[in-house]
Amino acid sequence: MKKYFLFLIFILGCSSYTPPQNYKFDNQKNFNHEFDFIWSKTLDFMMLNNLPLQTIDKVSGIIQTSSVLIPSDLRSIISDCGLIGMVKDPTYADYFSITVKINPNKSVFINCVFSNKPLQEYYSNLTCVSKGTLEKYYYDYLDGLNSGKIDAMKVGVE
Repeated sequence: MKKYFLFLIFILGCSSYTPPQNYKFDNQKNFNHEFDFIWSKTLDFMMLNNLPLQTIDKVSGIIQTSSVLIPSDLRSIISDCGLIGMVKDPTYADYFSITVKINPNKSVFINCVFSNKPLQEYYSNLTCVSKGTLEKYYYDYLDGLNSGKIDAMKVGVE
């Protein structure tokens, strides 16, 4: 009976879930660039990173990717899915998609959606959030401050 009780505590402890922290970052920024320049640079950013485009609507200013697999060495840099288990192992997203809305007034809004599909089947309340790193990297690319290659974020060298 004692073994059964210890096993039950172990299972329940390992299956606990703590949601991710709340990250504060800018997902909307104003630029001094013209709409066509921002549009072109955004498409370049998507192509540089082999991100499959789902929606390209220049009239509405929307560019959206399909959901893509995140390289494992970037997961902890760009996403947070909370902590799982008694040891509170950090969990990160395995997929993401990006939606960019470019407004005629030169403001740009970016929304990155993250998910961890295998874990979300087990933890229905699992939430994955952005750390703001990818959004900042995209904005810096528009300003000419980096190469635009997402892989460069993992080494921190530009």
